[in-house]
Amino acid sequence: MDKRLIETKKTGICNFDYFCVDSTAKEITINGTTFPHGQIAWEMSMLGKEYITELLMLGGYLHQSFLRADMCSFQIGNYIEIRERILSVIDFIKNTPPFAHFDTQCSRDVVLDVFSDEHLKMLEQESQENPNFKHSSRWYQMLAAFVNVYMYLCTDTANFATLILNFTQNAVEQNCRNAKSLANLALIFFSSREVADLLDKSNPAECVEGVTMRPRATIVPAIPFDANMPDAVEIKKRIYYGRMMDFFVADFFDALACGYYLWQCKYCGRYFLMTSAHRQLYCQTPPPGEKHPCYKLAKNRRTATEETKANKQAAADNPLHILWKKCDDAIRKRKSRGSITADECAKAQAYIKDCYERAKRDTAYAAQKYETDMKMEHIFKQH
Repeated sequence: MDKRLIETKKTGICNFDYFCVDSTAKEITINGTTFPHGQIAWEMSMLGKEYITELLMLGGYLHQSFLRADMCSFQIGNYIEIRERILSVIDFIKNTPPFAHFDTQCSRDVVLDVFSDEHLKMLEQESQENPNFKHSSRWYQMLAAFVNVYMYLCTDTANFATLILNFTQNAVEQNCRNAKSLANLALIFFSSREVADLLDKSNPAECVEGVTMRPRATIVPAIPFDANMPDAVEIKKRIYYGRMMDFFVADFFDALACGYYLWQCKYCGRYFLMTSAHRQLYCQTPPPGEKHPCYKLAKNRRTATEETKANKQAAADNPLHILWKKCDDAIRKRKSRGSITADECAKAQAYIKDCYERAKRDTAYAAQKYETDMKMEHIFKQH
């Protein structure tokens, strides 16, 4: 038995069913990898509607399988199906952040152990001896708890994504870009009955609790120690969670407390994490189909737009253009007064356009004859 008073393991447990996160003022460490507070919220914002929908469907299949199994006498085949449902959830999420940060292989191994053929046969024997074994068997209750873990994982992902996207949209609309303004927004946002109703209605599974602002966790002091880096010793909070939502919410508020927040890129519309006082408008990752990050693409587009505007302005200031515009306006006024027909107007406009284009190409014509050809009496004499 470990007699130490404080945890010193470099990395704590990191399974989906039970995991710990090492936390400091501005960072968290999951399974040995360190991220800024708010990284998890950003990764959740990047999952996309299709991914979340598929994950919810997997959670729904798991729930249905468990309901069928729980409503009848114990049958091993039903729980083998449940085991496969849970493994399908793990396989679906294992390579996608933020879930990829967890120990997915160990999570699989634990599920395979809890739902092993040996343990299922043991439960089958117990069910034959005790008709009420589902209420008294600790192993069956553990099995049911694992089902809940993965059902909640699926719905927590959808619920938290809804939460952060709604909050971020409000932050963008109100231009909240520092710790104080974010705190004021959070006070209003999370005190709003309308927001509470929205989140409650958006909960995709009535069988599980939705968003909770009271994370349940066990916090212990830790000094993670790496023998290869004896000088890199730091006191941290090691926080143990049994539900993803508790972790998501706690880290989200830790991020807001130190002024970290999500923002929406003005170029591609995706979200990015801000961890500095600089009021960045564009993300630093390439959008789909592009090689360069958005901030560079936005700069290039802005430069091209400015150049186009400059070219238009230069053309408008050109004496040749000024004369053409003056004549065109005069022709339009004659048409509006009924002095000329629509056909005469069109022919006159076509004529002065030809003269203008020729003057831009032929400097001699522009200097000697263009002004004469653009006089009203000359224009209408031609038609």
